[in-house]
Amino acid sequence: MKHKDTNAFLHSHDLHYPLRYEDGRVSSTGQQVTGVMESSDNCFWRIKPTIPIENNGEPVPVRNGDIVQLEHVVTGTNLLTHDVASPWMPTNEEITTVPLNTRYEETLFKIVFEDEDDNILETHMTPFRLIHEDTKVAVWAHNKKLPEWGLGHLEVNGNKNAIDSTNYWVAQEIKGKNATEINSKKNEKQLGHMPFIKKFIELQSIMFADVLARRRGIEPIDEPVRHRLLQSAGFFFTAWALHYLPFFFMGRSLFLHHYLPAATLNYLLLGAMYQFIFIDGIDSPVSFVTRQSRTLRFMTMKAEIPKKVYAIVLVTLLFQIGMFVFLAPLTYGLPMSLDEVRSHQILGGWKLQYAK
Repeated sequence: MKHKDTNAFLHSHDLHYPLRYEDGRVSSTGQQVTGVMESSDNCFWRIKPTIPIENNGEPVPVRNGDIVQLEHVVTGTNLLTHDVASPWMPTNEEITTVPLNTRYEETLFKIVFEDEDDNILETHMTPFRLIHEDTKVAVWAHNKKLPEWGLGHLEVNGNKNAIDSTNYWVAQEIKGKNATEINSKKNEKQLGHMPFIKKFIELQSIMFADVLARRRGIEPIDEPVRHRLLQSAGFFFTAWALHYLPFFFMGRSLFLHHYLPAATLNYLLLGAMYQFIFIDGIDSPVSFVTRQSRTLRFMTMKAEIPKKVYAIVLVTLLFQIGMFVFLAPLTYGLPMSLDEVRSHQILGGWKLQYAK
């Protein structure tokens, strides 16, 4: 889970709060719950229902208003908050974890969606608050780092202002065999039956939705993927425009070599767009600048390349080779008959000069 305001992931590890803080206050010495800027196995939490559900092997969606427990997967403990002051803010409650099957009433949290019209929790798309059933505080994070005993992580605590706009979290990833199988089958079905034009239109819709979503602090497109697209495809598009568009304003004869830089940049742009459209993710680590902190971050990601991408690239290359062979007589000034010259005027705006 990722905090919208700080971009920190909800994290826990097998370290405990110190018995006494620097200002003399005491803690519960419970397991630390913190915020980190890079996701790891210690950032995964299992959402457990508190009412009986039908076990038919199908995934059960999380809905607005559900009362749940959150189990930290690595340490096998349940998330809890209680009437103990947090490390940095005495007015807020300490967030910790406790062993399973203990202090049940204090481990219950209500999921409250930001948009009341939403019904099912979706990764990246559904901001929600975690409201503690017993004390009515909201799980919250802020940018102040914990001391050395907290490894410099961000503090996570129970905010008594439960309706504050900075209390929202977003689920980023579902981990587990069943989730992987479901997602892979879903992606396979979509990719296998979607024509290119429909995929292109969907891509434009996603980009538009991404811009709108980012204004609300939601990131439908992973930040490293967006960064690579803007830094590579954006650069190539700008360079192509600067090398191609000015020729429309020139009142002189133009030659093929005038367009060669633009053609080269167009091929580079095509490669960048193919990567974004057909390949899920990018190979990294890749460094990028975050929108909020403007500091350098590092993220590990592995690109998933469907087999059909190789076929698409092969077809594209064959078309390019065929076009090269067709236009080679014009490019290299090879002898051609009058009819051959005319047949090579692909576009109506072409005015090829030739001697009869």
